[in-house]
Amino acid sequence: ERAHEALIETWHTLTRWVDESRDDLAFLEEVSDAARLWDKRGRKPDELWLGEALAEATRALDRLTSKVPGLVQAFIEGGRQQHRRRRVQRRVLVALAFIALAGVTVVLALQKQDADRQRALAEARREQSESEQAQSLREGARAAVTQGRWLAARATLRSALGIADA
Repeated sequence: ERAHEALIETWHTLTRWVDESRDDLAFLEEVSDAARLWDKRGRKPDELWLGEALAEATRALDRLTSKVPGLVQAFIEGGRQQHRRRRVQRRVLVALAFIALAGVTVVLALQKQDADRQRALAEARREQSESEQAQSLREGARAAVTQGRWLAARATLRSALGIADA
């Protein structure tokens, strides 16, 4: 009678264990099928489980109490390695994108600096040219004064002053 009472008290626990074992066996069969197919097709990396399927398989394997076949272990480990490779590839691509962006930024900064330098040089040349033109006009006005051509001297001097004021 004690055994009967103990069985009644632990029946729910036993039922849960049986259900968990049944789920574990179903999972093990599913992952074994996938691993056999992966092996049969030449163990191609693109046929490995990744993402949520891999995470779920890893959790399920950690729960299993029965022995996991070597092929299944290799299949899951291949998925883990593929996951790590893809993560590294993503990081490398992000790093390369940042390097490329930095390179473009440097090139643009150098181009802007060169354009500013060219603009300043052109402005200095323009000012020099205007200064030389005004000086030439002043000399022309001086020559006109010495020759007694007052109106020509006045007009030339006004032109020189107009250039100097600009």
